[in-house]
Amino acid sequence: YRTAILDADITGPSIPQAFGLREKIETLGEVMLPAVSRFGTQVMSINLLLERESDPVVWRGPVIAGAVGQFWTDVYWKDVDFMFVDRPPGPGEALSPYSSPSPWMASSWSPRRSSSSA
Repeated sequence: YRTAILDADITGPSIPQAFGLREKIETLGEVMLPAVSRFGTQVMSINLLLERESDPVVWRGPVIAGAVGQFWTDVYWKDVDFMFVDRPPGPGEALSPYSSPSPWMASSWSPRRSSSSA
C-alpha cells in the first residue's frame, strides 16, 4: 500500500526524526511536495519547514488548525491509499475540524498523562 503521514502534532513534531528525514519541503508553484522516506512513505511535518528542526513552535488554537488544514489542502499527496495523522496528546480541540477529512484517513491520539499519575 502507498502510505502517507501528516504530522499534526505541530508543537511537538517527531515523525521526520522517526523516519530519518532532514531535507526541507520543496514546492511546486503554490503546492508543497511531501518528503518521502526511504520506504516510500510520504511525510509532511512542520519540522520540514523550519530553518532548524529544533526551533520551537509555540502556536495555539486557530493557528495550529490553520497549519494542519494547509498540510491537508496545500500538499500534493501523490496516490495515497492510507494516510495516518499523528495527533498531539489529548483530545486536541484545535484539530477537531480535521479529525476525519477523508474516509481513508486514520487518525489517532494518546491521552496525556497527568503529573499526578506519574
